[in-house]
Amino acid sequence: MVGNDGQQSPDQKLGTSPAERSLRIVIADDDRDAVLTLQMLLRHDGHEVHPVYDAKEALDQVLRHDPDVLVLDIALGRGSGFEVAKTVRARHGEARPMIIGLSGVYKKSSDRILADITGFNHYLVKPYDPNALVALVAPLRQPRRRVEDGVEQREQTYRAALAHAAGLLGGARKLSDRLQVPMSELTRWLAGQGKPSIGVFLRLVDVLIEEGKKSRLGRAAGDIIAFPSPPETPGS
Repeated sequence: MVGNDGQQSPDQKLGTSPAERSLRIVIADDDRDAVLTLQMLLRHDGHEVHPVYDAKEALDQVLRHDPDVLVLDIALGRGSGFEVAKTVRARHGEARPMIIGLSGVYKKSSDRILADITGFNHYLVKPYDPNALVALVAPLRQPRRRVEDGVEQREQTYRAALAHAAGLLGGARKLSDRLQVPMSELTRWLAGQGKPSIGVFLRLVDVLIEEGKKSRLGRAAGDIIAFPSPPETPGS
């Protein structure tokens, strides 16, 4: 739309339609060049972008800006992207923000399972096409759009994550003790009936992290979960 003074409207300048809304996006990655490239692309599309370079800054900016989207590198400085996502979900729930994971190191299927249960909606392996990331956030630009992408997919991964944790511990009975839940409840979840509460979910993540580290120390190879060091600030 062109105003009476002949000037373009902000929507035209930003290349967006009036029906689309600008998103608040936090980018957390210790690769400053990659952050700058993605920041420029997203700002060109009309989004409000806040770049950060370590885990602590990521948590601070999420609290400050309540973003629609959090773009989160896994191997962050001063902490782990997995732990940042776990803390964000504990504080804000599943509804928002959309969390997009990035990693050039953590590429195994077990890493993707952990990303799912810690609250990531999407997971891109570096090097990735920035336009693919832009396409992931595009549906959120529609008015009153809720961040629901990935919720159903995460529910389908609970059983796989529970089974993996039971294998790491040496049996479902030991997992039941570690999660502090009745064996009957764990059996029901393993059968795909329902899902754990948020408290049990957070204990499950802790089990995967702790036992995954032990497995990594005890084995030279294999499809095990490998993690960066946890952040200095504890999660919820």
